[in-house]
Amino acid sequence: MKFILHLLIFLTFLRTHSQVQFCPAGAEWNYLYNNGSSYSNIRAKYVRDTIEGLETIKIIDHSPLFSYGFGPVGPSYIKQKGDTIFFRNKIGTKNTWQILYNFEAQAGQTWTNQISISSSTSEIQITTSVTGVGTTTINGKTLKELTIDVLNSPGYINTKITELLGGNYYLFPFFNYFASDPPYIVSFLCYKDNTFGQVQLTSLTCDAGTGISVNRTDNSYMNVYPNPVNAKVTLDLSSQNTKTSEIIIQDVSGLEIEKLELKTQTFELEVSAYHAGVYFVTLLQSNKVVERQKLVVMK
Repeated sequence: MKFILHLLIFLTFLRTHSQVQFCPAGAEWNYLYNNGSSYSNIRAKYVRDTIEGLETIKIIDHSPLFSYGFGPVGPSYIKQKGDTIFFRNKIGTKNTWQILYNFEAQAGQTWTNQISISSSTSEIQITTSVTGVGTTTINGKTLKELTIDVLNSPGYINTKITELLGGNYYLFPFFNYFASDPPYIVSFLCYKDNTFGQVQLTSLTCDAGTGISVNRTDNSYMNVYPNPVNAKVTLDLSSQNTKTSEIIIQDVSGLEIEKLELKTQTFELEVSAYHAGVYFVTLLQSNKVVERQKLVVMK
C-alpha cells in the first residue's frame, strides 16, 4: 500500500514538474502591427509576479494588443493551473478569469470566452474548438501544439497555439476586431525568455516595423488604401509594370474570394459585399508572389 502511495506521489511530482510554465521571467513577445498609416513594433512583456490568496499571478504589459475601441486597457493578469492558462483584464474580460489556452484539451474539445465589445456594455461569445493535437520542437525543447478553430469572430480562423509561445499569430487569439486588435497584427516576430532563450519566427528582426509607412516603403510594390475600409479600396501599383500583374484576395481561412488581372496601374476594388473581417491581398507578377498585405473590412 505504501509503495502504491509513494508511486502516486512520484507520478504527481513528475507531472507537475513536466508542465511548461507560461510567461516565465523575461518573457517577451514582439509583433509587427499595422495601425492604418504606419507599421510599428508592438511588445507584450512579463512585468512581475504577484500573490492573490494562494495563487501566483503573472502580470503582462501589452498595450495595445487588447485595446480596439477601448484605448489602453492596462496590463493583463495570467495564472496557470496544470496545462490550462487563464487571463483577465479590466475591460476585455471585466476582471473575470477566462481560459486563454487549454493545452490539456484533446481534439473535439472546446472552450468559450465572453469578451466585451469596444467600450460598450455588449459582449460576444467566442468559441475555440481544438481540431488537432501534436508537438513541435523549438530551441531543443518539445512543446505541445494545438490546431484550433476560433469561431463567432468575422467568419472563423484556423490557427495554432503553442506552449510557451502562445498563439502562433497573436497572443490573444480571439480574431474579432470589435473585441481586440488582431486584424492589425501583421506578423508574430519573436519570443524570448530568460530560460528558453530567443526564437525568431520570421525573416524580419525582432524590432522590425518602427517608423515604416504602410502606404509606401522603400521595398513596397503595392499601396492599399484606405485600410481599414468599408466600401472601396484602391490598389496602387503606380511604380510598377502591371503587364503580368495579378491580385488575389483571400479570407483568413485561405479561401480565394477574387482573382483579378491588373490592366491599369491604379485599380479600385469594391468590397462592400465582403463580410466584415480580415483579408489578404496578394500581388503576383509572372506567377510569383511579390507582396502580400492585410486588408481589414469594417461594417
